[in-house]
Amino acid sequence: MRTLVTIFAVLLLGSALQGCGGATVSALADAGYDVRVEGTAPADGKSGVAQNTYITIMFSDAMDFAGMHPSDFQVTAHGAPVAGSISYSRLTATFHPSSPLEANTRYTARMSKDVRCLDGATMEKDYVWTFTTGETIDMTPPVLMDTAFGVQQLPDRYTGVVVAFFNEPMDPDSIDTQDFQLHGPGGVEVPGSIKYIGFSALFYPTGSLAPNTLYTASIGSGPTDVAGNALLRGKTWTFITPDISVLTGKHTSVTTTFPADKAADILLGTEISVTFGQTMDPTTIDAGTFRVLAPGGVPVPGSVSYTGVTAVFTPTNPLMPDTTYDVEVSQDVKSLDGIPMDADYRFAFTTGEDLAGTPPVVLYTLPAFGDQDVAPNTSILAIFDEPMDPLSLTTASFTVTAATGEPVSGVVTYTGTTAVFTPDTQLLPGVTYTGRIGTAATDLNGEPLASSYVWTFTTGSGNAASTPQILFTDPAVNDSMVSPYKKISIAFNEVMDPRTLDAGTIQVTDENGTPVPGTFTYMAFAVVFTPANRLDMGETYTVTVSGDVKDLEGIRMGSDYSWTFSTAELM
Repeated sequence: MRTLVTIFAVLLLGSALQGCGGATVSALADAGYDVRVEGTAPADGKSGVAQNTYITIMFSDAMDFAGMHPSDFQVTAHGAPVAGSISYSRLTATFHPSSPLEANTRYTARMSKDVRCLDGATMEKDYVWTFTTGETIDMTPPVLMDTAFGVQQLPDRYTGVVVAFFNEPMDPDSIDTQDFQLHGPGGVEVPGSIKYIGFSALFYPTGSLAPNTLYTASIGSGPTDVAGNALLRGKTWTFITPDISVLTGKHTSVTTTFPADKAADILLGTEISVTFGQTMDPTTIDAGTFRVLAPGGVPVPGSVSYTGVTAVFTPTNPLMPDTTYDVEVSQDVKSLDGIPMDADYRFAFTTGEDLAGTPPVVLYTLPAFGDQDVAPNTSILAIFDEPMDPLSLTTASFTVTAATGEPVSGVVTYTGTTAVFTPDTQLLPGVTYTGRIGTAATDLNGEPLASSYVWTFTTGSGNAASTPQILFTDPAVNDSMVSPYKKISIAFNEVMDPRTLDAGTIQVTDENGTPVPGTFTYMAFAVVFTPANRLDMGETYTVTVSGDVKDLEGIRMGSDYSWTFSTAELM
């Protein structure tokens, strides 16, 4: 049983509402052709198919099958329709032949283009695929291979998803809440719903789950594969929901600092910032609990401010050149739930000889300049080349306006080096919007942007299907002076399929291209790579995430993501 625990506050963007199908081609979207087929069983072109198979088609989103006619989903051989019945679930339609299929015969399956998703969109044309039978009857029962639990963040509650992984395609109609159940303390049944994706069945609780609590999940022997074979054996398993999670506030921790630990050549006018993994109680963060110490333990005079999840120490005077400073964050700082840190948090950095004076730069935005067919339910991101002053990033310095000049209302949040503008309501479809970050936005040294950063993008006609993306990494891109003992963390924007997060899709290599051995820990929205040995000092490492990593709905990231970082020379 895998316990998948989110440790990053990666959901500050909010969950994007999936549209029906998520076509990304403008002509299709404009015409209302948004329905996408995710896969079929048997697959198109497959040969040697068992004669007792069912024929299943899987869609990307919830479908409206109420108005379908049996003739909308047909299977034919020798030009004649095959007798059978059709059953439907939220995402799938399954054709059950009345008798076994003929041996060594080519079959054609056709789903009418008139099939509709819940918002009424259809396909551009009929979906047709073929397969050929063999001479065998599939009598092999399916096997429940693995299970997992992932924490989910919803606006009003702590909950999660229980996942069961099978070794072959299953009949979605055979998996329901009678077969897949969840029970809490005292054997009380947890109500929920079932979603079937690929080889996985997902149980979504209707209400809240309790943290740090033992739950029992079970799957009976009722589920069958697409040939009608019942599960070899049912399974009952237990798991404990995590209480050390940024989602519940049960754990208080520092996630990043600026400067980074053991960083060198820091500008003399630098402000020191600490970003926490959860919203903190501002009354516990002051010059007594967040201290910067000169050599000899002498406190540096200054003031402390706090906003979002970041505390900033502003020295009264510029720091001394070529000096090592220690920073202490007391364990007495607390989250809004009143939970203190487990211990004091300490890090150190060394100044150089230069004063501040370099303006910050917007590296890139999402959506990017000129992007078309942007999902109306998107949030707008701006990524800077250095940590910014969180207090300077507001709806006054970060604005979004429609083509008519009407401002979009929303909120701005900031973490790491990323500012996010989240509209209060969805953007309008087919509208060109202008994003603007003004010179009121400043870095931690009070240095403003050299000039306003302005870009435009245009929305499409519907919300796109959610494609997994990397939100941030630790170490960050081109990070230097990284501890040789560092673990590499990658945070995504949604729950990922753990079977696609391993050494085959994520690789860390040294300057010679030699892979670094290590282990992977999956935590729902994130994965952490722990090197088997300490990294070499003064070495540049490359991390590559394959575009083949997938979310739990089987959607690929699409393109590789690669970045480098350099380790420090520890004394």
